[in-house]
Order: sequence, then C-alpha cells, then structure tokens
Amino acid sequence: MPRVYVIAMQNSVRVAPLIKDLKSQLLEFKVENAIDGKKIDLANSDLWYQKRGTYARLGYQISGPLLGCALSHKSIYSKELEIEDGWILILEEDVRIQPNFRNAVLEVISKLPTSGAIVCQLFTRGERFIQKKSIFEISTGRFLYKFACIPGQTAAYLINRAALKKANLEAKLIGPPDWPNWSHDVTFYGTYPFLVTENDLETTIGSPPISRASYWVRVIQKASLIHFFKFFKTYPSLLAYLKFEIRPLWNHFYWKFRRSPRFPKDARDGLWVI
Repeated sequence: MPRVYVIAMQNSVRVAPLIKDLKSQLLEFKVENAIDGKKIDLANSDLWYQKRGTYARLGYQISGPLLGCALSHKSIYSKELEIEDGWILILEEDVRIQPNFRNAVLEVISKLPTSGAIVCQLFTRGERFIQKKSIFEISTGRFLYKFACIPGQTAAYLINRAALKKANLEAKLIGPPDWPNWSHDVTFYGTYPFLVTENDLETTIGSPPISRASYWVRVIQKASLIHFFKFFKTYPSLLAYLKFEIRPLWNHFYWKFRRSPRFPKDARDGLWVI
C-alpha cells in the first residue's frame, strides 16, 4: 500500500469521518496540516505563485484559500520527492473512502503503467472527459481509463515519482490549484466506480462566480488564439496551451454534439465519453 496523506485544516472537525474510515480499515496514514489560505497575504506572495500565469489559466485572480490548497499539496510533493519508486496517495479532508479500499487501490496500481509521469484520479466531479478506446475492465465491475483532457479536482489521487519530479520543477504556482502548468506533461488515468465519495460538507475553498458573458468572451478568445498571444509567455509551449485550453473546449462541444454519451450509460455520476 502506498503512503497515505490526508490534507486537513488544523483542528478541523471535517476530517473526523475520513479518519474513522481509515482506522476502521486498518490503514496507516499521516495527517498533513493544510496551509490556511485566509492567512496568506496575496499582496506579498510573489514567491509562491506567478500572478499573470495563474490569471491566464483561471480567468480570475486566485484567492487565498485556493492558493493555500495548492501549497498544501505542493508541500507533500516536496517531502516525497526522495522516494525511490512507486506511488503516494493523497486525500483531502472532505472525502470518505469506500469499503475494501486497500485492495481496490492495489488493484488499480497493478494495472497502471510502470513508467512515465502519471496521476490516477480516484474521484472527480470536475471535467471528466475520457477516451472511449482507453476503457478496460480490470476486475468485475471495475474499470480503468485515460482522461481525454486534464480533469479537475484533487480530492483523492495517486501520483508517482516521475510526476512528483515534474511538480517540483515548478518553483511557483502557475495555473489552477489542482493541476497547474507542470501537469501538461503528465498522463491522467482514473478508475470507475470512484473509490471515494464526498462527505456532503460545503467546500472551504470556493471560486468566484463568473458571468455567462465573461465566460463566452473567454471561450471566443481562447478559440481564436487571442488568449494565447496575450499570455503565451505564461504557458510552457503552444502544445501545452492546446492541451490546457483548446482540447477541453473541443471535447465539450464534440460531446454535446454526440448527445452527451456517458459511461456507464445514463449513470448520474458517469464519465463523459469522447
């Protein structure tokens, strides 16, 4: 079993159900105190994130809680960089693990590639476009697949040493708190059914609302490459820009055009098949 980290705010009561789950399944874990974003002075945080690059990826100025989330994950990446091989597992405080979690995780790991930078999502409610041809059954009723574009959220995931090395090459956060610029060179897998669920508590992070008009202006600027030429210095390359900004747009419109197919078919929390 890989080392398990639980990211939780200090003295948080939200993490209690997850800790109960882990202990009931006799799983060893380490609680990592999350960085309290509300205490971050964004006016003097240039050492932690690149303002222009992060704005280019998000479409708004990052908040303290979002930055705190990113830095909390990054602190674990730095500590685990010295691992010789294998994986680590990161869980955020507001998830619950499924029964027989250990065996399910080990089963997933046994089917993942042994080389390359890889992240495997155990849950996501963000963009979940997946490659139809990549879906394969690893045991009765359990599937593994590749994402068609970088998925959102960092609630629960496996990450290997090669991906950790890439994450640690990025001194500052450039992009969203979940998967910033270093993730363009990582392959994202997922498993279904998800191995964790959310505990129905409201998020402590959140994002500012974006008007429909602002959303469509941003989409048009991306599709026309105006956005790229305005912010090209903040992206690793044109190919990375296409992966971050154009591919999700294409996937979204193509998926809608095909009447929004899901896997499993008609499942409410199903995957969005491309």
